[in-house]
Amino acid sequence: HGFKDFGEIDWASLIPADERASTLVVIDDHQSISRRLQEILKNGFLHVWADDNDKHLTGDYSFNLLCTPLAKGATNVVHHDHFAWSRTVISAEEHQANLDYLLRHLETYFEFPPIVDGCGRVPNPLLANESELFDLGLPSVEEDEYLYWTKRPPYVKLRP
Repeated sequence: HGFKDFGEIDWASLIPADERASTLVVIDDHQSISRRLQEILKNGFLHVWADDNDKHLTGDYSFNLLCTPLAKGATNVVHHDHFAWSRTVISAEEHQANLDYLLRHLETYFEFPPIVDGCGRVPNPLLANESELFDLGLPSVEEDEYLYWTKRPPYVKLRP
């Protein structure tokens, strides 16, 4: 089977409309969140969990990047899409229009906090120290492939 992008799938043939509104869409696809939001809403989905949520201008065009205020005097933003293969420069006004679209449709936005500070730079993780991982049946920091590193994935509930 070949890759088929979320926006190319005929969701109506796979999931009834009334079920799509309560289906959680999990994305870890390194696409522009502004484009992906339009596709998600067009297909009747309202619940989203997004893995990558950088707020720096070096990664995905994410929820966090979209919501982070631009630097004073900034006139444009680098817009990453299609696995970051597509990099275009958009105006600050276009970026603001993307944010306005999100805000019109945003009902809930919750960023999942880090579980533990495995990298030595996370303020206020859920667990105060690594020993609590064992008590919860979780792997140690050393056993975790990414050392519990996080990009603060959000759960987002949208309005149609």
